[in-house]
Amino acid sequence: MIKSDRRAGTTLLTVCFVFVTTVGQSPSPRIIPLHTKVIFSRLSPARPWSAFVLNSYGKPVYKLFLDAQRNATGNLIVVDLVLTSAVKGNPDANLLNPQHNWHGLQPYSFVARDLAKGPDKSAFGRSRTIEGKAGNIVLQVEILNVRVTPMAEGDYQIEEIELSVEVKNKSA
Repeated sequence: MIKSDRRAGTTLLTVCFVFVTTVGQSPSPRIIPLHTKVIFSRLSPARPWSAFVLNSYGKPVYKLFLDAQRNATGNLIVVDLVLTSAVKGNPDANLLNPQHNWHGLQPYSFVARDLAKGPDKSAFGRSRTIEGKAGNIVLQVEILNVRVTPMAEGDYQIEEIELSVEVKNKSA
């Protein structure tokens, strides 16, 4: 009788251990796919557009927005696509950042100098697929139109950029 009690106790401890170590590690939520077009101009405010990505229950799980970066004289030189958690964590942490250490130009950044010869000749091309830290989703971004003008300092300014943004569940 003592042997069976020990075996049952060991089994119960194992089940409890597995339960405790998996609490809080729920799988990333499935989302309702989002497809939208966005136009951003140099005359737009800093964050002119945003959209919520909803989970399968219709609750916001991510916030997607554009963030303008201007030089010291106010010229629009970079537009970043930003994805943040809508429910927790740092609202300024871009979940489109790569998983590991990284540096340099990223596919979610639309840089005037990089776009000066047109989106097809930019570092990431016209169509960009982005996964980042939000491991359960994938973004498909296409530059539909962009107008860039040279500035006196030899740099470039984004006059207007039009993007098609699709957010969908990552295939298993």
